[in-house]
Amino acid sequence: MLTGEARGQVALFLLLTLLPFSVLAPLIGPFLDRFRHGRRWAIDSTMALLDTIVAAVTATVFTLPTVLLLSFVVGLCQQLGKLALDATIQEHVPGDRRTSVFGRSETLIQLSWVLGGGLAVALPVREDLGMTVLAALMLGWLVWVLRSSRARGRVRAAAVVT
Repeated sequence: MLTGEARGQVALFLLLTLLPFSVLAPLIGPFLDRFRHGRRWAIDSTMALLDTIVAAVTATVFTLPTVLLLSFVVGLCQQLGKLALDATIQEHVPGDRRTSVFGRSETLIQLSWVLGGGLAVALPVREDLGMTVLAALMLGWLVWVLRSSRARGRVRAAAVVT
């Protein structure tokens, strides 16, 4: 059972963590809706950036709290990315092909987990090296995500003009 002081601390924590989202979401959401796939792009880019930053911090300061933070952020971002992928598939793939596309996307996700585990086994047992490799891979992935979204935007704009 929580004491009065603990309840106050929990309430303050919830207020400080939820208040910015409850104030900013109604402002940011309509702005992102002006762009084609604006919310999905914002989710993907933000999650890739957050993963990259936390991986770099963990590579620099390898302690139990940073590893726990990295684990939490990677798990959260993976779930949000999967949610955005599922929404994209449901919105853009015809119903008769949806099952096949879901199966392929799940297979690629599982293969990426296997490749990541294989990389972890192949690296020497040095936490600074492992976290640095992770941060470098995440930075490469972030650049790829941002460049591919810009290229898709240019292709769509050219298709609309012609």
